[in-house]
Amino acid sequence: LGAVWLVSYAFISDWLSPLSLLFLGLILAVVSYATGYWRRTFSVSQYVILTALGTGIVCATIFTAQIISTLFTPFLSLTLLTISLLYTMYVAWQTNTKKLAFAIAIAGLLVPVLVDVMAEPVWLLLYLFILSVGLLFVGAKMELRPVTLLLLIGVILYQSALYNSVEPNLLWFFVVMFSILFLVSVTVSFIRTKEANTLDILSLALASFSFVVFASEIALNAGLSTFIASAIMAIIGYSLANRDFPIIITAVYVAFTSVFLLIATSFIFEGYTEVLAFVLEVSTVFMIATYLGLPERVVRLIAIGYLLPLFASLSYFGSSAWNEGVWHADALVLIVVSASFVVSALWLIQKRTIAVYN
Repeated sequence: LGAVWLVSYAFISDWLSPLSLLFLGLILAVVSYATGYWRRTFSVSQYVILTALGTGIVCATIFTAQIISTLFTPFLSLTLLTISLLYTMYVAWQTNTKKLAFAIAIAGLLVPVLVDVMAEPVWLLLYLFILSVGLLFVGAKMELRPVTLLLLIGVILYQSALYNSVEPNLLWFFVVMFSILFLVSVTVSFIRTKEANTLDILSLALASFSFVVFASEIALNAGLSTFIASAIMAIIGYSLANRDFPIIITAVYVAFTSVFLLIATSFIFEGYTEVLAFVLEVSTVFMIATYLGLPERVVRLIAIGYLLPLFASLSYFGSSAWNEGVWHADALVLIVVSASFVVSALWLIQKRTIAVYN
């Protein structure tokens, strides 16, 4: 408070020029960091508080610079902010201070809005990526799932705001990078805790939804992109299942694999080929789920997926093609849909019979 009062009074009294004021702010931040580092062996709380104070001064200085001077370009502002936040992340990680990690996440997402960096989308996206990598690393140690969710929401909002002002291929590149980053973060959380936490599942769902929406709008091939995402989910789920992780974690990846498959199919196919693809995918996922022995409630949810090809095939019952005989695409759809129900039922009966026998 004393530092803020001194700087404010000096500026109002014309003791300092705008440029000198900015440099004084940065000097005070460095002094605060240095004092906190010096006091770390005497008091951890002083170390944390002085570090937070230094970061606050940096944020205030960057914001003030946008009002009273043109010296701080968006690139310079983001560079100073990144350095400040990375050091603060290190302190939060070293001292295991959760409140400081939350403060970093909030400040890191809010300050770019205040310093008008939307005109520099590349630097903004790169800054957000560095911020996310650092905070997710810190959050993994302290199991700060809300930080992951907060970061994800912030990143999606920024990406949406940049939709009309950045080259689509560049934005799609960062969408893919962020999706991979948050997928890795959630998977590491599953592996470390060996449980399917609700916040982890919510983060994975939100990241997946964002990926699909952006893929449908700016990806060169939305269907291929979504199929690749489905394959990655399947590989992760299969790997965890082979390493004896709780079956509910495998069920999460099976569910997301199924959703990605169905969405990718809708992107690529249409007409009767789309229905045939739906039948094949739902049947395959259903058999895999029962083969892996996933919980019954998960199998039931997957079985509901049969409603999709069933309703999609209703229009083929009364099509005009039946007036010309039974050898046509509409008849093929009905045969395949019916056969899938029969085969899946026999498969399920066989699995249950084996289970009872054992």
